[in-house]
Amino acid sequence: MRHGTGRGWLTGLVVLGLGLVGARLACAGPTTPIYPDPSDTVKVDLRGWGSGTAAQDQKGYRGSPNSIRVVTHGFYAGGRIIFPTGVDLTKALTGPEKRYQFLDFITALPGAPGTGDTAGAPPPAPPVKFIRVVLVFAGGTVEVNNQPVVLYSAAEQGWSELAIPLLSFKGLEKVSDYHLKEIRVFGDDRFEAGFHIGEIKLVQDDEPISVEPLENFDVAINDTVVFQAVAAGGLSTLKYSWDFDASDGIQEDASGAVVTHVFTKEKKVGACPIPYKVTLTVTDAAGVKPTVVKTCDVTVNG
Repeated sequence: MRHGTGRGWLTGLVVLGLGLVGARLACAGPTTPIYPDPSDTVKVDLRGWGSGTAAQDQKGYRGSPNSIRVVTHGFYAGGRIIFPTGVDLTKALTGPEKRYQFLDFITALPGAPGTGDTAGAPPPAPPVKFIRVVLVFAGGTVEVNNQPVVLYSAAEQGWSELAIPLLSFKGLEKVSDYHLKEIRVFGDDRFEAGFHIGEIKLVQDDEPISVEPLENFDVAINDTVVFQAVAAGGLSTLKYSWDFDASDGIQEDASGAVVTHVFTKEKKVGACPIPYKVTLTVTDAAGVKPTVVKTCDVTVNG
């Protein structure tokens, strides 16, 4: 597919996929609730770590009267969510589908999609761009550092979803007892306004990465071509890598769901034009799901 708006600016547009924040597809896998407990038998104790805090707040999600408000002052000052009787996650974390488990937070954070920002205006960047999460089990402690904050709209206005693959937690395979005793949450910067946590759960997501096919097309020399990748991968955070000429090996010439490229010369064998082979590689950032590769031919005309 090509759309032109003037030579030398935007004469080629290839629509390849939709890897946009706020457009995650729902996953149908089983869930294991952690907070709040539907049976109301698992209680939580909220405390701070360092100069950070965690406290009950009256801002609730989906009918719940309360949530947890966490104030973070960096990667080592945040909130502690303590489960005095423990939450048994043994089945989810030792079963055959343990690879596909995600720790799923429902959060309210300024700058997240669906938070009531001005219509038509892009939301501001979240003040917390990376988080550190520590899971304390009866049989060991694991953590994930520098986890990117990738947010998707949740089921209720003003709330967003942040999913972390369990594979990202270092040392999980060495845990001997999967009764969860505590979750510690930290942000990468000082954030006095704090963010809310409305739900925490484990979600099993084995939805494979799917990528729409790329179309072959023609362009003129020095046209700016816009490539947009259309892909889905359930709860997985996807990474997009583009190579614009496979003849010199597959390398990363550009990254991102939407990229631009200028083809500065045509390729020929004799008088016959031959196309550039463009390769899109879509990977799961945590390596949970298999990589998908798509290609197309771009013929450049002088």
